[in-house]
Amino acid sequence: MSDETTPLNETQPCLDHDREAREDGNTGLSRNIDRGFLAIAFLGVYLGAADDSFVLATHSEIASRFQQAALGPWLISAYTLGYMTTLPLYGRLSYLYGARCILLIAYLSFTIGCGMTGLAPSIWVAIVGRLVAGLGAAGITDLVSIIVNDWAPQKQAAVIRSYFGIFVPLGISTGAPFGGILTDVVGWRLPFLIQVPLGLVCFFITYWRLPTPAELDIKQKPGGSTDYTKPDVNAPGIILLALVLGSLMVLCHSVGGNGQAKDIRLIISIGCAILFGFVFWWHEKYLTKFPLMPMKAMLANRIWVIYLAHLLVYFSLFGIISNMSEYFTRTMNASNKSSGTFFVVLTIGSVLGSVVSGYSIRKTGKYKMMSLVGLLTMTIAVILFLVRWPQGPYPWEVCYLAIQGFGFMAFNAAFFVAISVSVPRDSGASAVTSYYLAQQMGILVGVNSTAAVTRSMFKNHLKRNLDLKPMANKIIQNVLRDNRFAFEYLSPNLQEIVAYTFMRASFVPPSMCLVSLLFAVPTICFLPRRTLDQ
Repeated sequence: MSDETTPLNETQPCLDHDREAREDGNTGLSRNIDRGFLAIAFLGVYLGAADDSFVLATHSEIASRFQQAALGPWLISAYTLGYMTTLPLYGRLSYLYGARCILLIAYLSFTIGCGMTGLAPSIWVAIVGRLVAGLGAAGITDLVSIIVNDWAPQKQAAVIRSYFGIFVPLGISTGAPFGGILTDVVGWRLPFLIQVPLGLVCFFITYWRLPTPAELDIKQKPGGSTDYTKPDVNAPGIILLALVLGSLMVLCHSVGGNGQAKDIRLIISIGCAILFGFVFWWHEKYLTKFPLMPMKAMLANRIWVIYLAHLLVYFSLFGIISNMSEYFTRTMNASNKSSGTFFVVLTIGSVLGSVVSGYSIRKTGKYKMMSLVGLLTMTIAVILFLVRWPQGPYPWEVCYLAIQGFGFMAFNAAFFVAISVSVPRDSGASAVTSYYLAQQMGILVGVNSTAAVTRSMFKNHLKRNLDLKPMANKIIQNVLRDNRFAFEYLSPNLQEIVAYTFMRASFVPPSMCLVSLLFAVPTICFLPRRTLDQ
């Protein structure tokens, strides 16, 4: 979920050395970028993307091993919560303490989180592990981009950052299949534990090869102070943002529950989300000089519309792909390896969409039409899922993901241009950070809400279809706890009933995602009408 076009790549004091040399295109790469560190940086970017796609493909399988399939989406959401909480923090901390120190902390946090998840004795420890991993993952790409941006000449920095665009899709397309194969052969824990020594390698090589701020030629003002303005870390804002996101997680999970306890959780989570959201807004608007989400910038050029559109589109994409593996597991008993191949298909479509949209925007300088094309393409894919999932599609129909990936990247490229040309110059970094926060918000809400409503519908259909069967309540309880219980312990007749019942409930994710896309379409009308040469 990280991106090489980081919003936090402003001038960093720890690497603000010899700007004239940086701007000189004749400065060699060997003089500025340590190749050992660069190789490790690419490995870290790859690990973050591979880990992300692996959990997206297998979260329901992991939770089922703990007999807690309902909490599978929390493995994704906890990671997203950690990622969102620290996303606006890393750039500020790197100002104060240097990018090297903070990058080491990011690698260590990611490594500890993977180790906690791989050794977790319970689902809750695994969820906490994902949270810790997310706290570190947010900095792995962002801080490396900051270092490259300040350490290399401009032309070479652009080339190096473009390599991140290779390692991210490579990690996404290979992490899920390789992790799925290992899960089928030796279990789900090994893919997490393998990342621990790799993360430690990233940590120690960075410690060894990346200079400290004291070793760099830092320009200073008279009197010894470095030539930059120290930003406030805005700790209250970070805490309030985490409370808002946590409340939304509980709220989305409670939507699909049943009984009085569900109603109480729902009321409490709604109240907490509204309360923390209001306090967060008040703090960001009136009580801090360095807001995480600059309210003034959000209103300028209708930038809030861009944030809203991204939230809705990411809701739609992740609402589909996070439910994909559970669908084929419950209806066809698909292997984890098969679930991982979905991301290969998605990546192929995404790469094509990125190439086509990039060429079109560069050729015409316009982006509104491309954003509409992207949304309509995604809508077609979601409609195909909506029609076919309840009917029991053939495995080859996962190719609809390629269509969705194509539309998603076309939309994403167009809207990134929109945010780039619309943001006021004095609010660039914080406004683009908010842009990424909106994306992560869409992921968090989309993953949890679609899974919760689908599970509630599935449970209600099971009660009707198994009402007269012996030990119906026991069967329903076990089926809801373990995605593979029906195929491993029930008779062929009951297996067909459970698979058919889940197909009946599977219209929920594409329906919710279709509504989300339909709400996103009108936002294009509010985009500022500009071209890239303005």
